[in-house]
Amino acid sequence: MAQRNNYQPDILSHLAEIVQKNTRAYTTDFDFDAKRLWDSAQETDMERRSFLWMCRLLGTWCVLEREVFLDDTNANCIWTHYADCPDGILAYRIVIEGIRDGKLTGRVIPIDYAKQVQRVIKSALPVAKIQYRDKDDSFCENSYHAFMNSSMPYDEAIHDIRYVPESEAELQHILMLEHRMEQKTKCSCRAKSTAPQR
Repeated sequence: MAQRNNYQPDILSHLAEIVQKNTRAYTTDFDFDAKRLWDSAQETDMERRSFLWMCRLLGTWCVLEREVFLDDTNANCIWTHYADCPDGILAYRIVIEGIRDGKLTGRVIPIDYAKQVQRVIKSALPVAKIQYRDKDDSFCENSYHAFMNSSMPYDEAIHDIRYVPESEAELQHILMLEHRMEQKTKCSCRAKSTAPQR
């Protein structure tokens, strides 16, 4: 039931309202986020439809949830950059379900950025290898260090990059625990709000 409470029949309108209320400058950042979220509805892999999104006084960021929990990825660096100054940041986990009646649908789950980012810092795993498709659309795999110390990161023909830890099972376990933490936080908030007044 808690899952459906976060369901949004029009994710982009919902997020645009949050931006309008919370962001004072660089509101056009949200245009990039909206395109990324919309495009993800075409993805068949769920990991490419699960995002962490933050709305700050000075702009927004939208990153893949999986990559946030992998050290030194762009997503991880962006998400943890504000760990020392979390005030004013509204953060959400967004899970895209699809497009219905011309609107992006799915779940928008509020998270406590100040607490969650500390868990990310403690539990993020190192990247062991990188999987990608080259200019011929062939599947390739390389060690993280070999890839990063080559010219490949700057090759615009490389696409569908996927960062892989030593243990995929460990990463999935971390993500599962994180999602359980969201539910516990929600339950404790509900319990506080329904507690009898003395």
